[in-house]
Amino acid sequence: MATIELEELCKNFSDGTKALSNLNLTVADGEFMVLVGPSGCGKTTTLRMVAGLEEPSGGTITIGERVVNDLSPRDRDVAMVFQNYALYPHMTVAKNIGFALRMRKVPKDVIDSKVEDAARVLGLSAVLNRKPGQLSGGQRQRVAMGRAIVREPAVFLMDEPLSSLDAKLRVQMRAEVTRIQRHLGVATLYVTHDQIEAMTMGDRVAVLKDGILHQCDTPDMLYDRPANLFVASFIGSPTMNLYEGRLVEGDDGLAVALGEQRLSVGRDTAERRQSLAAYRDRAIVVGIRPETLYGVQAAGLGPGGRAEEGNGALKVKVELVESLGSEFIVHFRIGAKTVEVEAAGTDPELTEVTVGGGARGGHGEARVGRDHEIKAGDEVWLSVDTNRLYFFDLATGVAIA
Repeated sequence: MATIELEELCKNFSDGTKALSNLNLTVADGEFMVLVGPSGCGKTTTLRMVAGLEEPSGGTITIGERVVNDLSPRDRDVAMVFQNYALYPHMTVAKNIGFALRMRKVPKDVIDSKVEDAARVLGLSAVLNRKPGQLSGGQRQRVAMGRAIVREPAVFLMDEPLSSLDAKLRVQMRAEVTRIQRHLGVATLYVTHDQIEAMTMGDRVAVLKDGILHQCDTPDMLYDRPANLFVASFIGSPTMNLYEGRLVEGDDGLAVALGEQRLSVGRDTAERRQSLAAYRDRAIVVGIRPETLYGVQAAGLGPGGRAEEGNGALKVKVELVESLGSEFIVHFRIGAKTVEVEAAGTDPELTEVTVGGGARGGHGEARVGRDHEIKAGDEVWLSVDTNRLYFFDLATGVAIA
C-alpha cells in the first residue's frame, strides 16, 4: 500500500506547449482520486508522468516513501489500465491475466492461484478458458483490470478505461470499477473527461484546465461550493446557468437584478454570506443550477397568484422542451446577459469570461418534473430556490463565499 504525492509537477513539451503547471496533489493510501477536465487539460500527461512514460520538466513524484522521478516504469510498482484493453487475442483470459507474472518467472501454482483470485473478484471465473474475441466489451475491460490486479501494485493508474464502452455498459462498469477498488484498497489515480463519471466514482475529484489545478475536493463540495466560474460551469449536467447581475437593495434585504427582473436574496442568505455586502451596487456573476429552477406557473400570474416580480421566480420564454422520461429539460431565454467562460488563463484565480453570450445571450436551462404542462413558445414563471444561488466576481471569476 502506498500514497502518491505530486509536488510542483510541470511538463513543457519541445514545441513550447505547457501541458502542466506546478501541480500539487496527494492521493492517500486507498483513495480513489479522479482527474477530470476538458481535452488537452493535462490529465493524461500527469498520469503518464506518474507511470514513468513521460519525463517531468520539473517537480517531484513520490510513490510510498520513494521519489520515483529517475526510476523506470517497471521499477515504480504501478499498474496501468488503458482505454484500449491491449489484450493478446491468441491467449485465453487466464493467460492474459497472468502474463505479467509469467514474465517475472513466478511459479505456475502461484500464478494459477492469483489468477483464480482475481477472476473471482472480477466475476470472470466462468470465462477463464475463453479468448478475448469471445468476450463482451465489459468482460474485456475486466480482464485488463485483472492483469493489473494480479501484480499487486502499490498504486493503480487508469486512463479513461471506460470511454470505449456503450452508455449502458459504462454505467455498469462505473459501479464495478469502484467496487473492485474499494475491495483492494489501493491508491488509484483515474483519468476521465466525463464529469458524471468523475462525480460518481471519486472519493475526491481534481478539476484541471490548461494544465492548472482549479479545485480538488469531494464531489459534493465541488457541486455545492465551486471555487470559480470554470469549476461551476464544468461540474453539473446540464451546466449551471450563468448571468451578469447586480446586487441591489430589495424589499426583503438584498436582491439580485437580472436584466429588468429581480430575485430576492433574503436577509438570512445575506447574513450567511456576509462577503456579498462588499458587492452592493456592483456587477457580479449569478449562477443558477437547472435543478433549482423547480416550478412552472403561467406567465399571467406570478407565484402564489401574484404578477409582481422579485418573489423568487423568473419570467422566461420557452424555446424547447426535451423529455427525459422522468423529467423535462426546458430551454428558455430571459432578458439578462449570459456569461460564457472562455479560458482559465495562467492563474486559477483569474478566469476570463465573455458577457453577452452572442447567439446564446439570455439562454438557460431548467430541469422540471413531468407534472408541468409546458411547450415551446410559452411564457412562464420558473420558481427559483434562492438559497442555492451562486455568486462570482465578474473580474476574476472567483466565487464570492
